[in-house]
Amino acid sequence: MARILIDARALADERSGGVGRAARYWILQVTSNEYRVTSDNFLLVTSYSLPEVVCVTTGLKPSLAVQEFCEANHFKYLHLRLPNKLWTALSLLQLISLSRAAEKRVGKIDLVLLPNLGFVGPLHRPYHLLIHDLSFLIEPHWFSLRRRWWHRLMPIKKLIEGADKLDCVSEQTRQDALRIFKLDENKTSVIPPMDFGLPNIEAVRPSWLPNSIQKFVLFLGGADPRKNIHTALRAIALYNVGHSTSPLVPIVLGGQVKCKRNQCPLSHVKAPNHVSDPELKYLYQNAATILYPSWYEGFGLPLHEAYHLGTPIIASTAGALPETAPPKTFFCHPAKPHEWLMALEVILGRSA
Repeated sequence: MARILIDARALADERSGGVGRAARYWILQVTSNEYRVTSDNFLLVTSYSLPEVVCVTTGLKPSLAVQEFCEANHFKYLHLRLPNKLWTALSLLQLISLSRAAEKRVGKIDLVLLPNLGFVGPLHRPYHLLIHDLSFLIEPHWFSLRRRWWHRLMPIKKLIEGADKLDCVSEQTRQDALRIFKLDENKTSVIPPMDFGLPNIEAVRPSWLPNSIQKFVLFLGGADPRKNIHTALRAIALYNVGHSTSPLVPIVLGGQVKCKRNQCPLSHVKAPNHVSDPELKYLYQNAATILYPSWYEGFGLPLHEAYHLGTPIIASTAGALPETAPPKTFFCHPAKPHEWLMALEVILGRSA
């Protein structure tokens, strides 16, 4: 029986947001087929036997989220009890390997699946890697100094160039990878996230959402300069000038909006650092619209989750969004608030 090892740490990180959910979808897509090991060490579709799938995490404590994911999909769960910072240091020094550490506990590994870039040490088995986006290489200034050092420490080039197969969430991401790393096109493919799972859970109104707020719009990535929240906030401010009797309240997920004193165009509700899936479903279902003015996206998973719940969407024309955004999306230039205002007028005029 073939054995597949999955680096499931992206699934354990509550801060990973869309990356963690896209990783789940990719894992389920890749492991949904039946496999066998061939002479060239690739796992290919066959009709004979299912592989044994093992999800591995590191850290002081096992991940309940990963345990539940494994139980739901009949995967095995392996936790390597080692502090993540120590793991990172040892992997950088080539003193520890995710595949070797796992093999000591579960036996020979035939294939490693990496649903995100990470510190895995030297992998001595074939591995497939999922690339979400390469924004940290395209525009490093979007990221904090700490994150930039993190990206510099990570052996990104080695991981990408050494992958036996490189999956990308969009053609935009694939073309970025080909351009930056001069890869062999034959080992790259596009596998967009599918089977969006939020509709299957019960929505719960967040306890932190004031009862007085009924008409609101939703933004994601408040603390992330790449998400370009300021354009959307300016558009809402302009909308509220002309609709003072029924103003829109912006609700921002993903951290505090970074702006200098007196430069934020209007007040907004900041969500907690972690919003549960039932709460997120409620916000999607009840938002007047979701605004996504990002400067760059590799896919834009939240737009699809919102679309499947009937939420109107306004998205940027940047990055992969024109390629990947769901049907009926309104597109606007990320630097032109008046375009966003016009889209708001159309969407909210239809629902009036």
